[in-house]
Amino acid sequence: MTDADLVTIDQRIQRAGAANCWTGTLGSLAGDARRLVRHIQETRKMADEYPVDHILRGERELKHYPGDEIEPEATLIEEAEGPPVAVQLLDTARAAVLDRHRVYGPPQEHFARTVGMVNSLFASVLKRPLTTSDWARIMLLDKLARDLGPRPHPDNAVDLAGYAACLAECQASAPPADGTT
Repeated sequence: MTDADLVTIDQRIQRAGAANCWTGTLGSLAGDARRLVRHIQETRKMADEYPVDHILRGERELKHYPGDEIEPEATLIEEAEGPPVAVQLLDTARAAVLDRHRVYGPPQEHFARTVGMVNSLFASVLKRPLTTSDWARIMLLDKLARDLGPRPHPDNAVDLAGYAACLAECQASAPPADGTT
């Protein structure tokens, strides 16, 4: 069905009017058809703005970097006697979080500056201002995207744990959603 077909259908429904169509408790068949036509037209507009394959582009991009994978022996965490690998990862992430606190301060302060700039820059496209917790989530997604990219780094898991800790801090210091204290 082409855009011209949709316009023709919409015009015919408009000419016929609701009086000539079956009317039930939820409205006229003509009204439902017009809403469907508008929905299809809006969906097509969105498809023009965001091509259907925009998510798959990243996968195609990955295929442009064959042989760029991390070697299996490249790791920050050694499997040896002692704590399990997961505990070693969390210990490493803990040390990184403490170091970042010392160097940059709490994530709430840094993220508040960042979301202030992002909110200002994207005010016309955001439905609501971003919060520090939103930014922590964005950073988690960014680290996941890097890990899925052509050059994953062994410390990505450590960074993910660190950003998860930042999210927990931001959520703990956020005001309650219902406005109570």
